[in-house]
Amino acid sequence: MHPAWLREAATLWLRPWRHGLDFSGRSGRVETIFFAATVFVGGLVCGAIGAYLLRRAGISSAPFSWRSGRVAVSGDPTYWLSLISLMVCFVPGLALGIRRCHDFGRSGWWLLPVIVPELVPELKWTEWVMLVVLVALPGRRSGNRYGDDPRDPLGPGEARTLRDIFR
Repeated sequence: MHPAWLREAATLWLRPWRHGLDFSGRSGRVETIFFAATVFVGGLVCGAIGAYLLRRAGISSAPFSWRSGRVAVSGDPTYWLSLISLMVCFVPGLALGIRRCHDFGRSGWWLLPVIVPELVPELKWTEWVMLVVLVALPGRRSGNRYGDDPRDPLGPGEARTLRDIFR
């Protein structure tokens, strides 16, 4: 049988994906870190596969080009793999971010400073500040209007799981 810490780590890794359409409740820091690590590693894998396919097929690396007054989309696998991975991760990431805002007792609208800088480059620093706050700071220790504390679902007590170790 698998050790308890391995089961707990698998649960924390899978939870953002299983609750990818759940915009209610709360999520803790460790869940956010596991999701971010998964997205990062997935991006590296997609980039490596795309680069391999590019080298193997000798395809142009420009995702778009202008030909005879029209925009032509190239067959760059790196671009398409990145776009697919972005589409797969966007909604679960948004749901996780909203649940993380709920952990602080805030509305999901507080996540807007992360989304707006993509449209207004001068505000890019707000995105980084908000992401650091969402990942680094602990949420409220007690229940709030969005639910119970995700770090201690069984009530107060001693550290029993991997989640408790990373508080």
